[in-house]
Amino acid sequence: MCIRTEFMSLLSEDRFDAAKEVLQDELNSGRLIDPRLDRHWPELADKLSIEIGSNLGRTAVIRFWEDMLRFFVEVVEPKWGHAHKGHIQFRLGLALLLDDMNRAKKFLEASYQEDKVLVEEQGAVVAAEVQSAYVALALLERIEDREFSTQAEKLGFIGILFEAFDKTIIGEELNSQRVIQALVKIVPPDEQFSECVAISHELREALKRELPLAIVLLTGTLLEAVLLSQLLFKRKQETLPGGKDIRRGELGELFAEAEKQGVFPSEAIKAACRLVKLFRNRVHPGNEMLQHYKLTLRVAKTVKGIFEHALLKWEECGDTQGSM
Repeated sequence: MCIRTEFMSLLSEDRFDAAKEVLQDELNSGRLIDPRLDRHWPELADKLSIEIGSNLGRTAVIRFWEDMLRFFVEVVEPKWGHAHKGHIQFRLGLALLLDDMNRAKKFLEASYQEDKVLVEEQGAVVAAEVQSAYVALALLERIEDREFSTQAEKLGFIGILFEAFDKTIIGEELNSQRVIQALVKIVPPDEQFSECVAISHELREALKRELPLAIVLLTGTLLEAVLLSQLLFKRKQETLPGGKDIRRGELGELFAEAEKQGVFPSEAIKAACRLVKLFRNRVHPGNEMLQHYKLTLRVAKTVKGIFEHALLKWEECGDTQGSM
């Protein structure tokens, strides 16, 4: 029986420990899968992780990836030499986000370093900055645990974040009409809606042309239009604190006022919009110089996806005002 057949048979019987042993035995033997590279085995490990999560919960998923990391360090590498552990560290980092973002980021950083080694020593075709760990680090660089008042809110944000993240990994984009439908529910039916549609159209064009700065700029501009619409037309607020015409307000000012007025339906949506605001502020040479993880096309695409998924969550909340 080939490893895949045996593995999938054990998985269908919910014999997770046995399936893990089959995978680890094959990796250690090196008969069919080179344990030093991750071209084949991560697919099987991910399938097992998903089934473990569905049946036993997130804590069991963390234990699984911790055990895989320990197996590579203590069993595989003493026999085979350095093995690429980036996929394990990436998955472990994601699994730990809800518990401890700082610890999660350490595993994501370790994954990125492994990706760099793969490029430098083994001539990997794809640059480390295009891999998933780098994108996650760029997105999470300025998001901390203190951003969230409850675990439920943090879970909601992480759900938005990685729903968009996974869609970007497989190259799947939200249908533009689906985004427009969400805007219909969120933006009052006035001239501001046509402005949102025009910005959304330009954003799609920037995506086609693969222009990361333009993608981030236009995503922030669409957020700006949505917040202005909520404040000016729905709440009839014509000035900002200090008497400034709200139509002249910058994104940071509009975001602060929207937060104050309870515009955001949930903390998760607010955190997603804050991330968009932070990236919009990066469209400045000085700000970008200060970032450890630079803006790339895939990072920009994921920021756009995060905001679009946040809009869909906002639509689900209906026409109610958020309460902070």
